[in-house]
Formats: sequence, C-alpha cells, structure tokens
Amino acid sequence: MERTISVLQTDSGKIILTDGDREILQVNDITVHTVHCQNGCFHNFERIACSEDSDALFSVRGNEVDVKLRIHQENGVAAFEFSGKVKGRENKEGYPLSFTQEHALEASLTIKGKEPFLANYQHKTWWLRPEFGSDLSEVPEKSQIIIRKREDIFEVFLAVCGNQFRSDLSGTAEGIHLALSSFCANRREIQGCALVYGSGTNPYQLIRSMIRLAKNMQDRVFLEQPEIRYPEVFKSMGWCTWDSLGQNVSELAIIQKMEEFRKKDIYIPWVLIDDGWSDVDRENLKLRGLDADPERFPNGLSGTVKILKETYHVAYVGVWQAWKGYWYGIEAGSDAHHAFAPFLTRYGSGELSIMPTETASFGFWNRWHSELRKKGIDFVKIDGQGSVPTMLSGDTREETAIGNLYSGMEASVFLNFDGNLINCMGMAPENVWNREKSTISRSSDDYTPTITGSILEHTLQNCYNNVYQGDLFVGDWDMFWTSHEETHYSSVLRVISGGPIYISDGLGKTRKEVLDRLMRTDGTLLKCDAVARPSLDCLTKNVLANGKILKIYNTCKNSVFIACFTWDITGEETNGNIIKKDIPVMNPGRYLVYDYEQQSVGICDDSIPYDFSMSSRQAKLLELIPEEKDITVLGMVNKYIAIAGVDYIQKFQDTCIVDVNCSGTFALFSEREIKAIYLNEEETEYRKEKGIYLIQVPYEKSTVTIKF
Repeated sequence: MERTISVLQTDSGKIILTDGDREILQVNDITVHTVHCQNGCFHNFERIACSEDSDALFSVRGNEVDVKLRIHQENGVAAFEFSGKVKGRENKEGYPLSFTQEHALEASLTIKGKEPFLANYQHKTWWLRPEFGSDLSEVPEKSQIIIRKREDIFEVFLAVCGNQFRSDLSGTAEGIHLALSSFCANRREIQGCALVYGSGTNPYQLIRSMIRLAKNMQDRVFLEQPEIRYPEVFKSMGWCTWDSLGQNVSELAIIQKMEEFRKKDIYIPWVLIDDGWSDVDRENLKLRGLDADPERFPNGLSGTVKILKETYHVAYVGVWQAWKGYWYGIEAGSDAHHAFAPFLTRYGSGELSIMPTETASFGFWNRWHSELRKKGIDFVKIDGQGSVPTMLSGDTREETAIGNLYSGMEASVFLNFDGNLINCMGMAPENVWNREKSTISRSSDDYTPTITGSILEHTLQNCYNNVYQGDLFVGDWDMFWTSHEETHYSSVLRVISGGPIYISDGLGKTRKEVLDRLMRTDGTLLKCDAVARPSLDCLTKNVLANGKILKIYNTCKNSVFIACFTWDITGEETNGNIIKKDIPVMNPGRYLVYDYEQQSVGICDDSIPYDFSMSSRQAKLLELIPEEKDITVLGMVNKYIAIAGVDYIQKFQDTCIVDVNCSGTFALFSEREIKAIYLNEEETEYRKEKGIYLIQVPYEKSTVTIKF
C-alpha cells in the first residue's frame, strides 16, 4: 500500500514533505556551481524563497544563474524536477560561464531518525553493490537507491539519470546529499527529474511506480515486466568459454569441450564464445578485423559455428563483443577501421570508436552484426558498457549522446538477432536508464570460483542489485562451475534468479548430475518465471554478515520458491522462518512448504510461520504451494523448480490428471487416501512418505492419473 504524501512550503520558503502528521524530509540549501571556462573559478548560490513564480517551489537566483525546483506527485510518489540556466554569457572579466561538469547542482535533504537502510552504490565503473547501515551518514557516495524501513513502512529514495545529467545520493550527518552532474563541458542549461521519493508497505510495487513516473517525465519508452519479453535462447542451458579458457579460446578447445559433453550424454543448447575469439592487437587491446583470430580459428568464425551446429547440434551460438570494438577501441588503418570508417570518431582519450549519434551507432553495430549473422551467430554479449559514460566524459556533445548510442545498438540487435542480447559491465546509471528495449543485464561483478569465499559477495550483489534494476531487466547472475565446493550454493543461487543459467567448466570438469537437477534432457531449463528479490525481512539488513539466513524469493506458476543461504554462523545451526507478510507475492490462505533437503512437507499460514534451521555456508530451497482440496501437486521433485516439470493439472470428483514434461520423481501431497495411480493409463507402483506420494516417471512426456 502506497502512502499519501503532502508537500508543504513554510513562510520562510522551506519545503517539507510529510506522510500524514510525520515529517519525511526537509529541503534545505540548494547550491549551484558554475565555472569560468578559462580559470576554473566556482560560484555558489544559496536558495531563496520563490514567491512570484507560482509553479516553482524553490528558486536559486543570482546575477548569473536561475535554478528552480518543482515537485510532481502521482500515485503516492513525489518526483523532484530541477531546471537551471546560466543567464550571462560571461563574467566581468570576459570569461564565458557554464555549469561545472560534476556537482553542478546540489541539494541538502534533512531526514530525521535512524532506521535500517539498504543503499546500492556504484563502487566500480561497471558495477553496483549493496551497503547496509542504520545512520544515513553511512550511505556511500554515488548511491542510486536508498531504502529505509520504519516499522512496516518502507521509504525509497531513487536517483534518476536523464538525458542531461545523472543524480547521485550520499549520506550526511543531517540526512541525504543530492548531486547533479552532466560530465559535459560548456553546458549552460539543465532540466530533468533528479530524485523520486515514495513510501509504502510493498517496496517493490513502490519502486515500479517510481520508475514509471521518472520515465514518463522524460518521455522515455518504459517496457515493463521484462520477464514477459524473455528471449527464447536463454530458456535453455548454456556453456560459456570464459572461466574455462579465458582469452585463450580457440576452435580446437571448444571442440574438445563439445566431445566431453557428447561422451557424458549432456546436451547443451547454446554456446557463448567469450573474449579472445576476435582479431585484435593483443598488446594494445584494439580491434583489427571483423572475423575471428585466424590462428585460433583457422576455419574462420563461420567454420566453428558450422561444426557446433552440424556436428554437435548446438541450437544457438553467441559471441562476446566489447562496446568500443575492443577494450581500447579500433586500431587505426586496420580492416576494422576501414569497415567502420563512416561511423567512427576519435575521442579525447585518443581512442577511435563509435560516433555518438543514433545513425552512426546503428551503422557500426549493424555492419558488424549483419556479418556475424551471416556466419551463423544467433546472439551477442556486449561487454564493457560502463566505458560509455567514461568515453564521453568531458566532451561537448548532444545531451542525448548515450541514449543515441544505446538506441542504435539495440536496434541492430533486434534486427539481426531478435533481441537476443546479454548486456554486461553496465550498471552505471547512464547504462541502466538508457536501455529501452533490452531484457537481460548482468547484475554483479564476475563470479570468481578460484577465489575462496567470493560467492558471498557474488550473492549479495546479485540479490540486492536486483532491487534496483529488477523492474527494468532480468538479471544475469553469471556462469558457474559444476565441479566446485560451492556448486550446490551456486546452483540454488542461479535457479532462483529467473535469469539465464549457464556453466563454464573446464575440460573434463562438467558433472551431469548437477545439470540434471536444472534441466530436461533436451537442455530446456526448469526455471522460475519472474525476477528474484530478497524477502522483506532481509531487505534492509545484511543478514549474512550477522550469522542469519538470507531469503530470496521468486515464482513459477502458482508456486513460490524461496532460496535460503547462510555464511559464517556461530554455533552448529541457525534458526529461520518464513512469514507470509515478508513475501509480497504470497496470497491469503494456507501454503504447503516442501523442503527439498528434508523431503518433507510443512505448513505456512496467515498466522503460522514455517520454521527451519540451517548450518554454516549452506543453501536450502523451499517450494511453497497453495494448498488445494484433496491433493496438492508438488511437481517433479528431482528438479530444483519442481512445478516447472508439470504442464497441466485437471481435477474431477474422484480423479486428478497431471501432464508432466520430464523424467524423474513425481510428488503430490494428500491427506485423503488414494486408491490407485496410473502412469500413461497403466497402473503403477508408488510409495508414501510423510504424506507425500512418490511415483517414478521414466519418460520425458507422461500423464499421471490419481484415483481417490
């Protein structure tokens, strides 16, 4: 439930947001920074009340600038819109004036009280990570979302990146500091939504409303529910060359891995040839040609693709690309330079890369993607996207430059690959807010299986970064190894994500029994169908750091799946529970809880929590199914997402018919005595354990009939 927000302006000109009788925040000083372009002198202006301008709540006035703040309200959320203009052409010494590239406008927001919070901040050029605390002074710089919990109410502060500037939040002793930066030289006007605030009992619904308002204020396309647009290719299991071969990938090494899969009777429907395949200057890290490295791929890229598809029946082959062509752009005078020449420009760094116009961006990517498509490529992973704002930083350019680059790239991907794209290394707000069509985006730094314990940070980033970008993209939680001490931990983490699941084992390392729990024999994943998020009781606390249990939930059909994780806990076990109000997707009524580890059924009701315990560094998966009269179908419990193994359930007075789509162990729960069970119209044996009826299904497609 969203809360009603009121905006008050006091006689002294201060602006206060209230939630009923409670003061939420107070806008204090607004500071403007301008620069004399020749000598780098800064001017600061303090806010003054604006009485003659009825549509502006605040105005900052000086001899050289005019800045206004307006607050828009819609569906219980409030958006802060700034507009600013440098009025004078030059200062008294004759130097031209413009806003500073960083922190052109700043606002101080006073917020009272100490409440637990989550902040997602940009800790690297490419990535965000979560930070937790109780005092807003602990909020890191470059935070993009802050969520505070006050009793059962969540307050959300969302920074917005528009065409003309990005916003960043950070903590102060009094509350929150808001900074607007264009990173463009000589900008004299700025306007746009900088911050959205909302409060309510369901923070995930709230964030969706806040993003919608921010997008609408920018006249931007907003494609909701990214899981509905999920690409077909990523509904199956994949293998990526990266953690296996790194930049030493070759046709021979790929074929050797395919032979392993064949000998182990493992079918992998898609292969991603990651960094290292392309024709590049490996010392200077620049692209030289559009085809594969001729030494590593003697038959060319098309030859490797042909072998994968014809010999090993791989359905989809994808390749890795770097945003700038390669990590440091295009090599001057190379074949790639000649192929892309009409679409390139040289940046201040000296790098040769894509001109920041929509036409040039589409021309660049379509020239490359059309060649790849002819060679049999079906999808791409475009990496290094955080380099886009860095590449453009400081240039005098069109305000829509980053949007232009993304628009051209996405248009090419949809034209050539039907939108089959993994966005990667692109969690800077300039990346997140400028993709208008993409579905999948990496939501964490790389999984590093060679670093002991790195799965902890990987878990935190993926889980909590989904809070920030989950209404815009389905998160790619990266590849994993099936031969590793943390394989079960990694498997449960990926299967709850709702995103792509793919492995990166080296030669001889893939374990079929791990993959069998994730997919059918044809490689189709049995996966969740929405975006994973932390339960509400874990949202504003780093429970893993406190020896508690992190719970991440997702859905498949009518079932709710909850993945539970521990790290270093004191004692032999720690206790946890599932309370329905902490899982926003659960409906009223009684749920049965199937514990895969214990192979037992419990109860979670509106007034009855489900209690369980876990030991250190463990992962547990629970399926919560709305209890039904007579019988409740659990699904194929040899798979992690059991109900995904069921296509159709029909119930009659004395019969229940279930169509299943994979082999393994079919399970149902019934307190009513069952007379007989038939498999494909023939009576079959079954066993009953703790009220659970278990039937072995040897076929991929079967019909189970239960007679009462």
